[in-house]
Amino acid sequence: MSSIDHTLIHATFNECIAHAKRCYPCATWRVIPRSIVVSTSIKSKYATVNADGEVRVNRAFIGTQSIDKLKETVLHEIAHCIVGLENGHNRYFREVFSALASHINVRDDEVEDIKSNNGYPLRLVAYTKDEALDLGGAFRRAKKYMEYAPTDSRFLSVRGVKVERFAYLPYSENWKTHKK
Repeated sequence: MSSIDHTLIHATFNECIAHAKRCYPCATWRVIPRSIVVSTSIKSKYATVNADGEVRVNRAFIGTQSIDKLKETVLHEIAHCIVGLENGHNRYFREVFSALASHINVRDDEVEDIKSNNGYPLRLVAYTKDEALDLGGAFRRAKKYMEYAPTDSRFLSVRGVKVERFAYLPYSENWKTHKK
Protein backbone atom coordinates (compact mmCIF):
# COMPACT_ATOMS: atom_id res chain seq x y z
CA MET A 1 0.00 0.00 0.00
CA SER A 2 1.39 3.41 -0.94
CA SER A 3 1.54 6.48 1.25
CA ILE A 4 -0.82 9.39 0.65
CA ASP A 5 0.64 12.23 -1.40
CA HIS A 6 -0.83 15.20 -3.30
CA THR A 7 -1.48 13.09 -6.39
CA LEU A 8 -3.41 10.48 -4.43
CA ILE A 9 -5.43 13.19 -2.67
CA HIS A 10 -6.50 14.65 -6.04
CA ALA A 11 -7.33 11.20 -7.41
CA THR A 12 -9.39 10.42 -4.29
CA PHE A 13 -11.22 13.75 -4.65
CA ASN A 14 -12.14 12.94 -8.27
CA GLU A 15 -13.21 9.41 -7.32
CA CYS A 16 -15.42 10.73 -4.50
CA ILE A 17 -16.99 13.39 -6.75
CA ALA A 18 -17.87 10.70 -9.31
CA HIS A 19 -19.38 8.52 -6.56
CA ALA A 20 -21.42 11.43 -5.18
CA LYS A 21 -22.72 12.30 -8.67
CA ARG A 22 -24.02 8.74 -9.02
CA CYS A 23 -25.87 9.09 -5.70
CA TYR A 24 -27.19 12.67 -6.03
CA PRO A 25 -27.72 14.66 -9.26
CA CYS A 26 -25.44 17.73 -9.41
CA ALA A 27 -28.45 19.96 -10.11
CA THR A 28 -29.53 19.44 -6.48
CA TRP A 29 -26.16 20.34 -4.94
CA ARG A 30 -26.03 23.65 -3.07
CA VAL A 31 -22.26 24.15 -3.60
CA ILE A 32 -20.19 22.55 -6.36
CA PRO A 33 -16.86 21.23 -5.03
CA ARG A 34 -14.26 22.61 -7.47
CA SER A 35 -10.86 21.83 -6.02
CA ILE A 36 -8.94 20.20 -3.20
CA VAL A 37 -5.81 21.56 -1.53
CA VAL A 38 -3.61 20.41 1.31
CA SER A 39 -3.69 22.98 4.09
CA THR A 40 -1.05 23.74 6.68
CA SER A 41 -3.44 26.00 8.61
CA ILE A 42 -6.06 23.35 9.45
CA LYS A 43 -4.90 21.67 12.63
CA SER A 44 -7.91 20.54 14.63
CA LYS A 45 -10.07 19.16 11.79
CA TYR A 46 -9.57 16.61 9.06
CA ALA A 47 -10.86 19.02 6.39
CA THR A 48 -13.11 21.97 5.62
CA VAL A 49 -14.99 23.25 2.57
CA ASN A 50 -15.84 26.86 1.76
CA ALA A 51 -18.63 28.51 -0.24
CA ASP A 52 -16.42 28.58 -3.35
CA GLY A 53 -16.23 24.78 -3.30
CA GLU A 54 -12.60 24.55 -2.23
CA VAL A 55 -11.98 21.52 -0.02
CA ARG A 56 -9.01 22.00 2.31
CA VAL A 57 -7.51 18.80 3.73
CA ASN A 58 -5.29 18.64 6.80
CA ARG A 59 -1.62 18.10 5.93
CA ALA A 60 -1.54 15.27 8.50
CA PHE A 61 -2.84 12.91 5.79
CA ILE A 62 0.40 13.28 3.81
CA GLY A 63 2.74 10.33 4.32
CA THR A 64 0.15 8.13 6.03
CA GLN A 65 -1.65 5.11 4.63
CA SER A 66 -5.08 6.25 5.86
CA ILE A 67 -6.80 5.94 2.48
CA ASP A 68 -10.24 5.02 3.84
CA LYS A 69 -10.16 7.93 6.31
CA LEU A 70 -9.21 10.26 3.44
CA LYS A 71 -12.14 8.98 1.36
CA GLU A 72 -14.52 9.35 4.30
CA THR A 73 -13.23 12.88 4.94
CA VAL A 74 -13.63 13.98 1.32
CA LEU A 75 -17.14 12.47 1.18
CA HIS A 76 -17.95 14.31 4.43
CA GLU A 77 -17.03 17.63 2.80
CA ILE A 78 -18.94 16.73 -0.38
CA ALA A 79 -22.00 15.96 1.78
CA HIS A 80 -21.72 19.52 3.13
CA CYS A 81 -21.72 20.76 -0.47
CA ILE A 82 -24.79 18.71 -1.36
CA VAL A 83 -26.95 19.85 1.57
CA GLY A 84 -25.55 23.38 1.87
CA LEU A 85 -22.95 24.68 4.28
CA GLU A 86 -25.58 26.32 6.48
CA ASN A 87 -26.98 22.92 7.48
CA GLY A 88 -23.97 21.94 9.59
CA HIS A 89 -24.30 18.36 10.84
CA ASN A 90 -28.09 18.28 11.04
CA ARG A 91 -30.29 15.31 10.22
CA TYR A 92 -30.34 16.03 6.47
CA PHE A 93 -26.53 16.18 6.38
CA ARG A 94 -26.22 12.93 8.35
CA GLU A 95 -28.59 11.14 5.94
CA VAL A 96 -26.65 12.30 2.88
CA PHE A 97 -23.26 11.55 4.42
CA SER A 98 -24.42 8.10 5.53
CA ALA A 99 -25.61 7.30 2.01
CA LEU A 100 -22.32 8.48 0.48
CA ALA A 101 -19.95 6.78 2.92
CA SER A 102 -21.84 3.62 3.88
CA HIS A 103 -19.33 1.46 1.97
CA ILE A 104 -16.29 2.81 3.84
CA ASN A 105 -14.93 1.18 6.98
CA VAL A 106 -12.24 3.30 8.64
CA ARG A 107 -9.95 1.35 10.95
CA ASP A 108 -8.86 2.82 14.30
CA ASP A 109 -5.19 2.62 13.30
CA GLU A 110 -5.87 4.93 10.33
CA VAL A 111 -7.26 7.60 12.64
CA GLU A 112 -4.36 7.18 15.08
CA ASP A 113 -1.89 7.40 12.19
CA ILE A 114 -3.27 10.80 11.18
CA LYS A 115 -3.36 12.07 14.76
CA SER A 116 0.24 11.09 15.37
CA ASN A 117 1.23 12.79 12.09
CA ASN A 118 -0.54 16.05 12.99
CA GLY A 119 2.30 17.48 15.05
CA TYR A 120 0.42 17.71 18.34
CA PRO A 121 2.89 18.53 21.11
CA LEU A 122 0.38 17.67 23.85
CA ARG A 123 -2.25 15.06 24.70
CA LEU A 124 -5.19 15.90 26.98
CA VAL A 125 -6.05 13.11 29.42
CA ALA A 126 -9.11 13.07 31.70
CA TYR A 127 -8.86 11.12 34.94
CA THR A 128 -12.04 9.71 36.43
CA LYS A 129 -12.33 7.69 39.61
CA ASP A 130 -11.61 4.44 37.75
CA GLU A 131 -9.74 5.24 34.55
CA ALA A 132 -7.74 7.62 32.41
CA LEU A 133 -9.30 8.66 29.10
CA ASP A 134 -7.43 10.04 26.10
CA LEU A 135 -9.25 13.15 24.87
CA GLY A 136 -6.89 13.67 21.95
CA GLY A 137 -4.12 15.97 20.85
CA ALA A 138 -3.73 19.64 21.66
CA PHE A 139 -1.53 22.44 20.42
CA ARG A 140 -1.74 24.44 23.64
CA ARG A 141 -2.93 24.14 27.22
CA ALA A 142 -6.45 25.47 27.78
CA LYS A 143 -7.22 27.40 30.96
CA LYS A 144 -10.48 25.45 31.32
CA TYR A 145 -8.57 22.23 31.95
CA MET A 146 -5.50 23.67 33.68
CA GLU A 147 -7.61 25.37 36.38
CA TYR A 148 -10.26 22.66 36.64
CA ALA A 149 -11.54 22.38 40.22
CA PRO A 150 -14.62 20.15 40.48
CA THR A 151 -17.16 20.43 43.28
CA ASP A 152 -20.06 18.16 44.22
CA SER A 153 -22.48 20.23 42.14
CA ARG A 154 -20.20 21.64 39.42
CA PHE A 155 -17.98 19.36 37.37
CA LEU A 156 -17.23 18.12 33.86
CA SER A 157 -17.95 14.60 32.73
CA VAL A 158 -16.82 12.28 29.97
CA ARG A 159 -19.24 9.56 28.86
CA GLY A 160 -21.41 10.44 31.85
CA VAL A 161 -18.61 9.93 34.39
CA LYS A 162 -17.32 12.77 36.57
CA VAL A 163 -13.78 13.91 35.75
CA GLU A 164 -11.57 14.32 38.82
CA ARG A 165 -8.74 16.09 37.01
CA PHE A 166 -7.18 16.76 33.62
CA ALA A 167 -3.55 16.56 32.59
CA TYR A 168 -1.57 17.53 29.53
CA LEU A 169 1.12 15.01 28.64
CA PRO A 170 3.67 15.00 25.83
CA TYR A 171 1.81 13.60 22.82
CA SER A 172 4.50 11.02 22.11
CA GLU A 173 4.42 9.69 25.68
CA ASN A 174 2.55 6.46 26.40
CA TRP A 175 -0.31 8.00 28.39
CA LYS A 176 -1.75 4.62 29.44
CA THR A 177 1.23 3.96 31.68
CA HIS A 178 1.25 7.47 33.15
CA LYS A 179 0.48 7.67 36.88
CA LYS A 180 -2.93 8.85 37.91
